[in-house]
Amino acid sequence: MNLIGVTILLGLTLFHSANTLTCLPCEERLLNPEGIEVIVKTECPKLNCPGSEAPGVCPCCNRCAKQKGETCGGDFNMEGDCDKKLRCVTPQSRANPDGSVSLTFLHNRGGKCDDSVAPLDCMDVCSKTTNANNDPIGMATRGRTEYFDYKRPTEISSHGTWFYCDCSVGESGGGWMVMQRRYLDMESFDRDMRQYIHGFGMPTGDYWMGLKAIRHFTSTVPHELRITVKLADGRQFTTYFDQFSIGDEKENFKLRITPTPEQASVDFAAMHNDMEFTARDSDNDRWRDGNCAKSYGGGWWFNRCTDFNLNGKLYGVTMFSLPEDDVVDEDGPDRVSWGTCKGWKIVQTEMAIRPSLQYPPIIYN
Repeated sequence: MNLIGVTILLGLTLFHSANTLTCLPCEERLLNPEGIEVIVKTECPKLNCPGSEAPGVCPCCNRCAKQKGETCGGDFNMEGDCDKKLRCVTPQSRANPDGSVSLTFLHNRGGKCDDSVAPLDCMDVCSKTTNANNDPIGMATRGRTEYFDYKRPTEISSHGTWFYCDCSVGESGGGWMVMQRRYLDMESFDRDMRQYIHGFGMPTGDYWMGLKAIRHFTSTVPHELRITVKLADGRQFTTYFDQFSIGDEKENFKLRITPTPEQASVDFAAMHNDMEFTARDSDNDRWRDGNCAKSYGGGWWFNRCTDFNLNGKLYGVTMFSLPEDDVVDEDGPDRVSWGTCKGWKIVQTEMAIRPSLQYPPIIYN
């Protein structure tokens, strides 16, 4: 049948606004001789790629995978995917103690394809950390930020990003991947569930790794957890947990934790083990009269609210002065708290994970 008339091209046209990307149907609407509109699928162009093909932004046609040195990622991944055995390396940013930021951090910032030499875990990173590349941040006296590409073999697109490895040599040794840090008070932790799932902040400042990333790393082999809090008077308290993992999104990232014999570890596990994650817009706690995340200033694995909450408001940080008429309740329930430190002002926190040392190394991709 010969098709005539006006062609409405919908194939690969993209509409890109500040907040949305709409991929129009990969087809053409044509009028036949009888004046009836018919739909004809767009024929994808034949590709002659130097490497492999990668899925396009629109689902109908593929595009060539980017090669080493070519741009990748960007807004909605419009710059493209890297070829096999390459990774999309995006710029990292740094939050300085004076409050300045060396490079603006954008999650959708484009990068360039580079060799896939990402480390397996922070034990690997710390073994290669020298005095020359050492970058102590927060309570870490030794460590650095490193790119982790945690794409599984069954996944098409990379989920790599930057995390901080705490390589401080203390009683537990190094190799800890920091999943949460509070010390500059530059990030609000009063966030919705979507932000807690994908993470926020900067690995060189205050940040939350993201429930999706935490789930990825802790679901492969057992991990141990270390929690450190620092008080306004300079004292530090560290609590360890023998095993730590969380469920998937269908389980609301349920916490599964095995304590050590120390009292704070036992008390925390007794209150929070098997609790689902609650955020201000996703109430999964056991408090019948309200949402703990709304009342306690941040998302957490709440039971019936708690004296253990590292994602509340960080009072006591003297870096930023408050206006004289800005009155806050530093002893309110929404402040950062940690069990045995109740009543004392906590000014820094760090949650870090690493593979349990009695298990074999992890292989992610």
